[in-house]
Formats: sequence, C-alpha cells, structure tokens
Amino acid sequence: METNSNTPKHRNAKIGMGLILITFGSLLMGRNLGLEIPFWLTSWPVLLIAIGIFSGIKHQFKKPGSYILILIGTVFLIDKLIPGYQFHELIFPLIITGLGVILILRRNEHNFKHCGGWHNKQFRETH
Repeated sequence: METNSNTPKHRNAKIGMGLILITFGSLLMGRNLGLEIPFWLTSWPVLLIAIGIFSGIKHQFKKPGSYILILIGTVFLIDKLIPGYQFHELIFPLIITGLGVILILRRNEHNFKHCGGWHNKQFRETH
C-alpha cells in the first residue's frame, strides 16, 4: 500500500514537526544571542519530549514510541535540572518495574479473542 505524501494528515504532520523544530531552533538562537532563556528549555531532552508528545498526538497515543521518547527525555531532563543527582541510573529498574505493572494491569486480549470474548455464551458460563 502506497502512502500519499499529499494527504492532509501527512501535511499536518510535516507542519507540526516543522513548527517544533522552528520553535526549538529559535529558542536556541535566542539563547546564543544573549536572551534570558532557561538552559533546560534548549536542551536535547526537551526536544525528545516535544517530538514524543507530537508523535503521541499524531497517533492518538496508541503507539509506544511516543511514550519511550517522552520517558527518555524526562529522565535526562531531570538529570539536568537536579545537579548531582543521577536519575538516569534508575531508568533500567524503572523500565523493568513498568513492564511488570503493564503485564499485570493490561487485559489479556489474546484470551478474549481466542474464545470470542464476553459475548460468547460458553465463555460466560465457564468464567
């Protein structure tokens, strides 16, 4: 299936990503020219967070990539904001813990699809 780069959705995505880059570049230029812009606002973790939020909105937060970008950006931004604290050392344990929570809380959709879900009379009688 071919993707048409002229579709309104594709154009909106390009415009949105362009606006993020223009904003980030303008802030960075202003900071380099002496404007009082907080250092963290022009850091690469903020760019990752912005791209993650944009991607999440674009895909209605259904794809995990946006969450990953936001998480990575947030972890490294916290490292920049709190001097002397190495929050990135906690990222691997947080990821493992988060995966465990997801496994516990997430509905087991495979079992529902296999037996027909709640609307299946045999499923309701045995469960």
